[in-house]
Amino acid sequence: MGKGASRVVITGASLYDYLGPKRFRPDEPAERDEIGLVNGLAWTSVGGEMLQVEVAVMEGSGKVELTGSLGDVMKESAKAAISYIRSRAQEYGIDPNFYKNKDIHIHLPEGAVPKDGPSAGVTLTTALVSALTGTPVRRDVAMTGEITLRGRVLAIGGLREKTMAAYRAGIKTVLIPKENLPDLYEVDPVVKEAIRFIPADHVETVLQTALCPREEGKEIHAVLKKRLPNRRPFWPSDGKKEKDMNFHNIAFESSYGRFDQLPPSDVAEIAFAGRSNVGKSSMINKIFNRKQLARVSAMPGKTVTINFFRLENVRFADLPGYGYAKVAKSEKQRWAQLIEGYFNDGRNIQLVFQLVDMRHPPTADDLQMIDYLIEHEFPFVVVLTKRDKLSKKQQADRLAALQQEIPYADQITMIPFSAETGEGVEEIRSIIEEIAAQDPGEEEEPPQE
Repeated sequence: MGKGASRVVITGASLYDYLGPKRFRPDEPAERDEIGLVNGLAWTSVGGEMLQVEVAVMEGSGKVELTGSLGDVMKESAKAAISYIRSRAQEYGIDPNFYKNKDIHIHLPEGAVPKDGPSAGVTLTTALVSALTGTPVRRDVAMTGEITLRGRVLAIGGLREKTMAAYRAGIKTVLIPKENLPDLYEVDPVVKEAIRFIPADHVETVLQTALCPREEGKEIHAVLKKRLPNRRPFWPSDGKKEKDMNFHNIAFESSYGRFDQLPPSDVAEIAFAGRSNVGKSSMINKIFNRKQLARVSAMPGKTVTINFFRLENVRFADLPGYGYAKVAKSEKQRWAQLIEGYFNDGRNIQLVFQLVDMRHPPTADDLQMIDYLIEHEFPFVVVLTKRDKLSKKQQADRLAALQQEIPYADQITMIPFSAETGEGVEEIRSIIEEIAAQDPGEEEEPPQE
């Protein structure tokens, strides 16, 4: 401190003068999507770290080289990944004899740092499939999880630290084992808001998410072109209604707070799902022209039951809102169990209206719900609520942004909606009327590839 100075102010601009050049570089993803380069996540004694895995494939005689100070467990993960790929080579469009006529080099940079642990299986598998098929990997995706020889994704530890590392690196999507979903409650809220978490119980989900689409005109292997359940239109293309319903005649049936109490699913069901305070109750009241059918609460996050309504041959399920921050962790867990119990009950669910606030990007909870519907093949439509709060230009801007913010947006039906003006009501009613007009025993033919 200089003579006569009472204090010293250090700013970002002057920090270099006091400390010198940066000694540590933050983890950063690659500048572009690359073949054979995958972002893994690792736990360390001082927190999480993003760990990139590189794979190079060359003509050769089947040698496998592993470098980067890998421990025994990680070496075993690499062997398991290669064996899994050999068992599915034809499905992935890979030469079944690659293990005989190709040399494979697996490398983790920073060779002076020892690396080990049972959570790199999905990362190694993705890098290998990418290199063997020539398919780039998305630079904004990171992953963690171990695999079995049959491709199951196993639970890992240190999720909180690993996701923080992904957040620091600017990663937008993180693939985690499905068994680790309960551990998301321990992840910092700022991380959950910034990152889309995709649960995976099989490596196919990992590959489908992480690998970039092939160039137009090239065939994508069978696993990666898995059909989304909602590619089909939900109402007749000629715009004609197949059944006229008196929506005002809907009636409340029952309310349940535990999934093991739910009534039998004896008719077609349509569910309404969405974040707390997204406008779900207002939407239901507007569709059915009933002011008090669904209660609009002044305290979001207080609906803790599934409410059932009936209109003719269709039952409607109003699911409890998720994602309200001021609710105890135990209540959030109970809600999650109730919603998951509903979807896993083998019910005759014909459609889910998934509500998203049009004014803002989808939250991590919204994206996780959409991923769940896709993974479990529930047909759904995204309803963009609170449309009236935006100008026409803002609506257009948000619709364009949502194409990037929601996965597979080009294949998902989205309906802008306003409970104030009624915009979107007729589209939603048309979908409901088509479902009501279907023969209960009629099976829909799968689309032709």
